[in-house]
Amino acid sequence: MLMAVVSQVVVASPYSQRGYAPTRLFLGPTANVLPDGTVWLYGGTILDNQFRDYGIWHGVLNVGLGDVSEVTLSVGRLLSNLPAFQPGNLATAMKLRLVKTSFLSAALKLKVSPGMTYYVVDTLVLFAPGPIYRNFLRTYRIRTASVMLPITFNFGRVSISASPFVEESGTRMEMEGLPSLKNCEGGTLCDSLRAWLNSDPFREVKGEKRMTFYGGYVGGTYAWRKGTDLLFELNSLPKYLYRGLVASDTLGGVARYSPTNRLPKDTVFAVLHTFLGIRHYPFRNLALDVGVVIPYDTHLPPEDRLNLLGATIYFNFHLLFSLEDLEGF
Repeated sequence: MLMAVVSQVVVASPYSQRGYAPTRLFLGPTANVLPDGTVWLYGGTILDNQFRDYGIWHGVLNVGLGDVSEVTLSVGRLLSNLPAFQPGNLATAMKLRLVKTSFLSAALKLKVSPGMTYYVVDTLVLFAPGPIYRNFLRTYRIRTASVMLPITFNFGRVSISASPFVEESGTRMEMEGLPSLKNCEGGTLCDSLRAWLNSDPFREVKGEKRMTFYGGYVGGTYAWRKGTDLLFELNSLPKYLYRGLVASDTLGGVARYSPTNRLPKDTVFAVLHTFLGIRHYPFRNLALDVGVVIPYDTHLPPEDRLNLLGATIYFNFHLLFSLEDLEGF
């Protein structure tokens, strides 16, 4: 078992001494927790994956409790779900401070998503003898749980953190609208349908498929000027490919929908994302992250793994305030 331990450099922002500072880089958390009674709301663009309808926004609520823990409630696909909101896209997390000294901080973070549901409209091709295209619906029901162990070393305005990352997922695939072999006695049409339904990408399996991913992150900030930090992060994130999805988008016509152009099983591999950007504090309670994300896809051939054409713009906003600030309202 390979466990990647990575480091992260953090320079305190001008507002961190007031308690109004995010406890993460772009994505990777630090060992710091929010002060007791501090509320942190943030949202922005999220990374794309193989599901094109995943949406572009997420929303997260964090609350500091007792200066020792931080609880989180997050919502994915925020805009794409409205007005039909799906509770299955919720995730909860808790970060618990284990050690805190003037030099060293350590924490444990656990994140759980009780259930996410993705719908994919798929197509199969029957021959009678010419091609007949039939649409059907694939449903992927996915649960995930992850653990991080960030450790932060403080050197005045500079701090260095390290954290492993482990995520386990459970996936179940369901299919609706597939043609039936009932009353199918023979002929070209029945033979092609039988070949489809007997192949692995089109055979429903009871229970969940479990997968485990090991990764981590490394990054840092630099206090460029008052109210503005330069941010850098390398984050090894999981990319899941699920059984039955189209394996290659380069094929056209009938070949694209062939059972041989389908993923035969669920797999997970690492995509290394490089974040370069800034965090700007226009106000005491507001921070804005803007950066460029460049992926390095380990699933692709070596010559195609680094693709600058796949770079995207990352935007995130942070609103932080203490519950005491609301006493006057």
